[in-house]
Amino acid sequence: MIDWEQIRKEQGPAVWAVAYRILSHHEDAHDCLQEVFLEAIRSPQSAEVRNWGGFLRWLATRRAIDGLRKRRRQATQAMTAEPSGPEPVDLLEVNETIEIIRRELARLPESQATAFWMSSAEQMTYEQIAEQMQVTPNAVGMLIHRARQQLKVSLRTLIEGEGPTR
Repeated sequence: MIDWEQIRKEQGPAVWAVAYRILSHHEDAHDCLQEVFLEAIRSPQSAEVRNWGGFLRWLATRRAIDGLRKRRRQATQAMTAEPSGPEPVDLLEVNETIEIIRRELARLPESQATAFWMSSAEQMTYEQIAEQMQVTPNAVGMLIHRARQQLKVSLRTLIEGEGPTR
């Protein structure tokens, strides 16, 4: 039998940290944490998990990226509902730059964004990522390469003042 309370105590802070790094919002990170543990409890794969930390961080990454996408959709809907004027963009401000990167990361295909985040932010090896995503390490390398290429193009376009990509 799985001791969920023990797993929550051991892995909860790391899962919350992953969600918070992506979402930068306390309540959203807490909601994400709850969603991750509910999904893990309901998952038929739970009995087969060997690395709870990796599995739960992987789920948190996916759910947090989903949260960013939801936030982006809501912002787009709000922008079409209200007239908006031009806003000056100061890319030298660290917080704004991080938000731009998060937004661009949310535009990537889920597998690319997940692999990129696990490699860059979680500092997981290709082998660890491959195990969590159930792909080969070579496939992980390709996903990360494609994510980096797309992020470079998107950020270069934003910096040059051509507006958002896609």
